[in-house]
Amino acid sequence: MTSTPLPRLRMLSFGYAHGAPPSGMWLVWDLRALLVDPAHTLDDLQRQRTGLDPVIAAHVVTTPGALEVAAATVAALNVLRRRVGGGPAVIGWGCTGGRHRSVAMAEHLAVAAQVAGWVVNVAHRDLHRPVLAS
Repeated sequence: MTSTPLPRLRMLSFGYAHGAPPSGMWLVWDLRALLVDPAHTLDDLQRQRTGLDPVIAAHVVTTPGALEVAAATVAALNVLRRRVGGGPAVIGWGCTGGRHRSVAMAEHLAVAAQVAGWVVNVAHRDLHRPVLAS
């Protein structure tokens, strides 16, 4: 009996201020216009944290519009599942600096994708870069 391999998904967060998203993305969310930048609402200490920090992640995920983006992504996963061949589907998450919104949303949706049966790899291209001046 052969089993069907689980579909593979790669989530990549990045900051547009540090360059265009890499080619080969199946879907790219530009969060700059979709979600309020938490860097404008956080104090200086919080701004130094990233979307991996539970407080910052919760702040991003509860931003108006975030749950709609998450629901649309889960719906897109159902379409991608039927189209994935040998390589992984790739979803990009972009914000201004690549430290807050894109990171939190990529991590949040990675969990949802795993629950839906995907093998997920998450990478954060610009997480190591300094916070941009506001």
